[in-house]
Amino acid sequence: MIAAFGSISPLALRVLFPAVARSGRSFLDFWRARDEAVVAGLRAYAPDIVASLEELGPGLWPCGSLTPDGAGVFRGAPGHAASG
Repeated sequence: MIAAFGSISPLALRVLFPAVARSGRSFLDFWRARDEAVVAGLRAYAPDIVASLEELGPGLWPCGSLTPDGAGVFRGAPGHAASG
């Protein structure tokens, strides 16, 4: 979740989760919609990099666990010790 929403302000996160709970839908519904929107945006506005991202993507997932403190996708998250 940090990786997906890490650039959203804490206020936005405080609003988002109660809204999801009230919607009667699961968080995964919103997660999938966000993923679809990112893909659509890349295809529309940066089509030249899509093939490279598709090729590199699977190889990048393991890199998160290789950080010295094991922070992975949490690095840079507000309040995380490794965010400096």
